Amino acid sequence: MFDYRHRSYCPRVEQLERRELLSVGAMGPPQSPGQRGRPIAGDDYGNTLAQAALVSLSTAGAGSQSGTIERAGDVDMFKIVAPVSGQMTITQSAIVGSRLDACVYVYDANGHLLAQNDDYGGSQNSQVTIDVTAGTTYFVKAAAHGRTAGAYAVQFTTSAAVADDFPDTIAAAATVELSTNGGATQSGTIEQAGDVDMFKIVAPVSGQMTVTQSATVGSRLDAHVYIYDANGQLLAQNDDYGGTRNSQVTIDVTAGTTYYVEAAAYGRTAGDYTLAISTAASTTTPTEPTEPTEPTDPTTGGFQIDVTMSGFTSAQREIVQQAVDRWEAIIVGDLPDVTYQGQTIDDLSITISSIRIDGSGNVLGQSCVTEVRADSCLPWVQDRVR
Repeated sequence: MFDYRHRSYCPRVEQLERRELLSVGAMGPPQSPGQRGRPIAGDDYGNTLAQAALVSLSTAGAGSQSGTIERAGDVDMFKIVAPVSGQMTITQSAIVGSRLDACVYVYDANGHLLAQNDDYGGSQNSQVTIDVTAGTTYFVKAAAHGRTAGAYAVQFTTSAAVADDFPDTIAAAATVELSTNGGATQSGTIEQAGDVDMFKIVAPVSGQMTVTQSATVGSRLDAHVYIYDANGQLLAQNDDYGGTRNSQVTIDVTAGTTYYVEAAAYGRTAGDYTLAISTAASTTTPTEPTEPTEPTDPTTGGFQIDVTMSGFTSAQREIVQQAVDRWEAIIVGDLPDVTYQGQTIDDLSITISSIRIDGSGNVLGQSCVTEVRADSCLPWVQDRVR
């Protein structure tokens, strides 16, 4: 009932399984039928990596293989070499009339488990999808759940790797030239789930820079934009700005300073987008520093809670504001201001989003403290998802 790529939570189990897979039953004195590591009498395929039968795939990474789990506990091991890089889907299905409850496993060339599945899509068949590299060897184990047995077919299909339009890392970021007033547009595509596009910009003027990532017409992209400083430290990020699936952030920039913009996507969405960059130049002139004032008594200040909400109705917003007003009236005292992502926070910043994260009833919620003060461990940023 599950499909995963790593089993680091149970290394002992994986070590025992690899020892069994790698055992070369044919080496040394002959073993009696049914001994671990050697095919039992009437077994169509071997049970270990060393005995794996080669399955030849087409140049597109497609192919099929039939076999039989003759009795409870039997497995059939196959060896494949990926002809192309991309995502390979492997499906083990019971043939018509077979009572097999299929369970498929995929290993790398060293016998490390990459993926496993039992009961895919509400059926008793199994399916996994892994990233493969052309010329690399993989092993597929066709097995059964419980004590079931019967005939099966294994199908292999590969979706070739999609060409990426822009690099994914800061080190390889594509440069976007800004105008003298700090403006520019840049189009791009999130080709598949998990893809990101990284851009490098140099601020021509000091001021407040706004970066907006918008899905183009017809695109199913749920945009998510990030801004980093020259050292790769995150300055700001946003998802679903202004009640839309587009994203927007505003940061303070300094002329001549390098920044990085990461155009990404929320969840597994993909599609075309446009980045729009604009800068409101600073118009203030430097002033002489004033003498420092004595610190105020923290018991005389007011406690400030700033709330950013998205996905709420007007009535829901009013309820949240009533709660904020109540807590500001109850809490006595003030905390030192904190600068976070280019903005000053006094005394607590809470971001609340109403999105679907559970099933029927939409009652599940989650929240977490994002940042705390080093001296008092009191929070100053909290995210909550309803």
